[in-house]
Amino acid sequence: DSPSSAGSLELLRHGAHLVVEPGDVLSILRQDARHLFEGTHAARTGDPAREPTKAVLPEPDGMPGEILRALDQPRTGDELAEQLGVDPGSLRSELTMLEIQGLVRREGSHFIRVR
Repeated sequence: DSPSSAGSLELLRHGAHLVVEPGDVLSILRQDARHLFEGTHAARTGDPAREPTKAVLPEPDGMPGEILRALDQPRTGDELAEQLGVDPGSLRSELTMLEIQGLVRREGSHFIRVR
């Protein structure tokens, strides 16, 4: 153990997460907040051998709901903006929020609805 890494190692010992890429942060946030969406803390502290159940959330209203309905197949941001008749800049911010919520994922230049 190098003295220069003592601080980092101490943080990891106390529960810090290792983050290498942005997807790591999203994964950590989803894990830590899963119990909030399922309405129970047991999803985080319950029996690890039991398969977790997925909550069925209502489809969002407004622009997020329109985006999800338009993603009946993978589409690029430009295709979505044209189909929905919206500004690409505001569409990107909505897509980012849907991606953070785990409702949309990106594969290359295409957005895909997560079911």
